Amino acid sequence: MKGRFIIYKFDPRKDVKPLPVEYTLTIDPKETVLMALIQIRETLDPDLAFRYACGARKCGECGMLINKKAVLACDEQVRPDQTVKPLPFFPVIKDLVVDTESFIKKTFRTIFDETLELKTTDGIVPIDLNILKTYLEPTRCMGCLLCQATCPLLRKAETGFVGPYPLLALSQIALDPRWEGAFEPLIKRMDIRACTECGMCAKICPQGIDLPAFFRLLDKRRDT
Repeated sequence: MKGRFIIYKFDPRKDVKPLPVEYTLTIDPKETVLMALIQIRETLDPDLAFRYACGARKCGECGMLINKKAVLACDEQVRPDQTVKPLPFFPVIKDLVVDTESFIKKTFRTIFDETLELKTTDGIVPIDLNILKTYLEPTRCMGCLLCQATCPLLRKAETGFVGPYPLLALSQIALDPRWEGAFEPLIKRMDIRACTECGMCAKICPQGIDLPAFFRLLDKRRDT
């Protein structure tokens, strides 16, 4: 079938604003948007920039906004018409490539700026098997940041809410019984109670992580 792609291209080194560029190509209806983007770059526009690695929903590198929805391009089926933009809330490096690395590093720096101490016993870090599943679940996050790009609260300038990804990252540490530290002040600063639990972050998560469930666990620690 014929597929029409409107892709917003932008190079901050020389462009004032993103420019929508239209491409038309023959595509297999079974293809993913990622496969179509590769075809566009190989046959129509070698300058088109986008990021991907595995192409199989394992790495989270190909996150972008397709028809106004934050998705992994490798997990989105092609349609006759699609508009493709970079993920919102992050600086654009070029075209569909955004700087997520700085945000992730800043998130974990904020967490580990707190006074944390790893519990050890003769070099062994004990963990209760009864809570192992709870601890492991948020660590399945692959850092695609679709949750952050989807959160409706982040579109409101007046909120101090940090977004779902930093809270999930904090839960990876704060809910791990091997770490000791003053998590409560940090949980308060992240304005966890601004979350409306709309569930959009959980719906969009490629790993199927129930993010609001972990926010509730964090909130229980807030006043302890």
